[in-house]
Amino acid sequence: MPISCPCLPNRRSRRTAPITDAEDKKGDRVEFAEKSRPLEEDDEGDTEATADVGLDNLPPIDINEWISEFKEKNSLAFLSHILPPATYTDSPKDPPSEDLQLDHVYGFSTTHRSTLLYLTSPHPPSPSSPPPSPPTLHTAGSAIIISHPSSSSDQFFSSHKRHVTHICAYPDKANAEGVVASAEVGPAPLVYVWKVGKTTGDVEVLIRLELPEEVESVAGLAFSRDGGLLVVAGNEEDDGSSVFVFEWRTQNTPIARAKVSEDKLYSLITSPHIRKDFITVGASHIKFWSIESPRLGGPGMILLPSDPDAVQTNLSPNPPERSTARGSVARRGTTKFVSNVVLPTFLCATFTKTKGQVVVGTAGGSVWFWKGKGVESICRKIHKVRGFL
Repeated sequence: MPISCPCLPNRRSRRTAPITDAEDKKGDRVEFAEKSRPLEEDDEGDTEATADVGLDNLPPIDINEWISEFKEKNSLAFLSHILPPATYTDSPKDPPSEDLQLDHVYGFSTTHRSTLLYLTSPHPPSPSSPPPSPPTLHTAGSAIIISHPSSSSDQFFSSHKRHVTHICAYPDKANAEGVVASAEVGPAPLVYVWKVGKTTGDVEVLIRLELPEEVESVAGLAFSRDGGLLVVAGNEEDDGSSVFVFEWRTQNTPIARAKVSEDKLYSLITSPHIRKDFITVGASHIKFWSIESPRLGGPGMILLPSDPDAVQTNLSPNPPERSTARGSVARRGTTKFVSNVVLPTFLCATFTKTKGQVVVGTAGGSVWFWKGKGVESICRKIHKVRGFL
């Protein structure tokens, strides 16, 4: 005896007896025919074509009445919080007269090494008053934040439109106006030279420098000892690397450039002792460079090694369509003299107070001490993680 439950709808009993394929196909055809039965003439009066209904013929809807009916039929508690708009105002067509000003930035970028520094004052502190705290600079995306600890205030340099990867400051002894250089990610990255007024606090762009299209990232940038030159190291799309030298006060195109390596660079540092010397380090790479002017004043690139044991390597001149080459980039030393030694990946370098001595850090945590073009000593694995000088 079948059991019926009033809470369950009546269901048609299914036929459990087997049927033939012919009957099955016939049933499918009948069912399909019933579903796709064309509209009869008697049904035309009861059905109104959708195309005949125009938007202008729709009756007006009272939103308050519709919400009230919806609440009564559904009896949902959360609907009591739904209120109709009091008035509707068209969106303004003209831009607002107010401007948004950046007030504070939380956090900072940590994906690059050269994105945190502080500006020191070239003037000695007064004995009658304590020296003011120097402003600190750090990056957050495309913004550079200048923080003043003494006044707990921030300023912002926002000319970059892409992620800022490197910043460097003008040499301390000459940086009376707080001159800073900053570089963004490529391709064709832009380098800005700007200043922060020590008295007014205003941020002013001095010049914008453009790197070639094939440069995809900036590996490092630094001012020369007197601040007149800005040296930029760039990694290119073909995994090569080049260096560019700018006289940033007079022109925005490089006065000299040279191919550095077929591998990536990681850092560039200028010498505090010799105006035209700098170092590049990278994957199994370290080179000592000197910027020299041609003896006859021509546009050619002349290699003038300052050390008699240096390995001479010809450097190609600047392409004439890119810049006017008035100088040369010459290698002062090289690491080829190190026999039977596989150079590690160097991440960073710095000059010590001893003239001619350089300290270089590796990716494995070791520190190499160089004197001139030779290795003085190696402190192996003094860092368990990658450290930067």
